[in-house]
Amino acid sequence: RGQKKKHPNQTMAADSEAASSEKRTTLAEKSNADLDRVTDFVEEQELDSEKVAQKMSDVLNNPAQNARLQRDKELNSVKVRQEDVELVMSEMEMDKKEAERALKENRGDVVATLRQLVN
Repeated sequence: RGQKKKHPNQTMAADSEAASSEKRTTLAEKSNADLDRVTDFVEEQELDSEKVAQKMSDVLNNPAQNARLQRDKELNSVKVRQEDVELVMSEMEMDKKEAERALKENRGDVVATLRQLVN
């Protein structure tokens, strides 16, 4: 008799608060696990600075590769029409990549491209 009965709303509020606290704990644990996975992934992806420096040195000290990269950059700036690519592909029986490259080397001129490929 000395015990006081809790009102039903007080019991529901206490249960709700406990459930909410449990959800926050579970969410925090899940967030920590996700953070650990991301951190592990980033650590695996970190670059070795010596390897990067060596590769950069190789690129900078290789004039043939530098010239090729510069030429590729110039060719990428040339715009070609899709119908011209398709024409060269069908006439010369070549794939799309080869036809685009040939057109770009001839600054998009279809006639010059076909002449070069025939000769």
